[in-house]
Amino acid sequence: TGDTGITGDTGITGDTGITGSTGVTGTTGFTGVTGRTGFTGTTGRTGFTGTTGSTGTTGSTGPSGPTGPMGITGPTGTIPIVPGGTGSVMLIDPSNLAVATYSTVLTVDQSNNMNIATNMVPTLSNTYSLGTTGQRWSDVFVGPGSLNLSSQIFGNSLSLGSDQYGNLSSSNNVIAPNMIFGSSLTTSTGAWQVGPTGIFGNANHDIIATQLDPATGFLSGPSYSLTRGTTGTTGPLGLTGATGPTGTSNTGPTGPTGVSNTGNTGITGPAGIFSGLYSQGTSITLTSNVTNYTLSGTDTAYVITSATNNAYSIFGFAGGVVGRYIIIVNDSAHDQTFHNEENSSTDINRLYMTGNDNSTIVVHAGGSISFVYLSGLTLNGTVTSTSRWAVVATH
Repeated sequence: TGDTGITGDTGITGDTGITGSTGVTGTTGFTGVTGRTGFTGTTGRTGFTGTTGSTGTTGSTGPSGPTGPMGITGPTGTIPIVPGGTGSVMLIDPSNLAVATYSTVLTVDQSNNMNIATNMVPTLSNTYSLGTTGQRWSDVFVGPGSLNLSSQIFGNSLSLGSDQYGNLSSSNNVIAPNMIFGSSLTTSTGAWQVGPTGIFGNANHDIIATQLDPATGFLSGPSYSLTRGTTGTTGPLGLTGATGPTGTSNTGPTGPTGVSNTGNTGITGPAGIFSGLYSQGTSITLTSNVTNYTLSGTDTAYVITSATNNAYSIFGFAGGVVGRYIIIVNDSAHDQTFHNEENSSTDINRLYMTGNDNSTIVVHAGGSISFVYLSGLTLNGTVTSTSRWAVVATH
């Protein structure tokens, strides 16, 4: 190949012909002076994109650059506080207010119960109260341990607890104005109130028991002494002791006979009031209707016992003394009927309750009726100056 001549002016580009086969590349000649660039032809269509080659191995990480200066502190955030929820209670240490902690010793569960897993101890002894007079706890449930109380004056302690049978037990004396014994005031058996009466050191100082009415809860009937029982029957006469020696007779001279000045007999006073108050006689066990029941002794209170197994009628009582007062308590499980002016009873033993001769008063189980024995009665204008058991009250 010869030397390349000077390149002439580029003519107008003609139409591209069909590319021929590439010949053998010859030796590259010297590059001539670059001619002027001709007009750019129209861009041909873009060819299909070839397959992407595989990614090369990642190079090693370079060293970290220096830390920049700290930016301005942003505003303090807030934690919303809403009611409800469960979990532990948050605690604040007054000596370090920058930190808040929590403890599982005091938690609130799904049922809104506060659960405590430790002892509750006041910071000062005998200073704070659990509840007030106007805001009381509904119930207090105590386990097998005791309720410990301390005396304000002497510092002595009292422990109240329960034995293995569920009975109340105390480590010391229990003081109360009165004590009530009974399973419940609302049952037919009712209850008894036991307490002191009178003044210490006086003859009237005693401890008494009185029934409580199951319907009202009030005291009912007579009070019975627990220290002064009724006098029992006289025991058999003992053997006669040996006769002592006869003493010396030293009869003095007989004095002069006095002048007799016997006055006139005074007017007879009214009959005295029967004095058998607050004494209980032998219990009454009925097996049939009673016509003239003889009351034992001169007592005041009588009980129809639970051994009475049926309902019966009572027509009268023997043993009436003017002013005598009696109370009959029905402790049986049946109603007992008291009849007014029943002819089958002796007239002075009859019951005077209403103006109707055929009337009755029914005393239910647990009830009572009381009478006073009176004389000089005129019964509906038909009987003059007679004696009867007049009803006083029923319950």
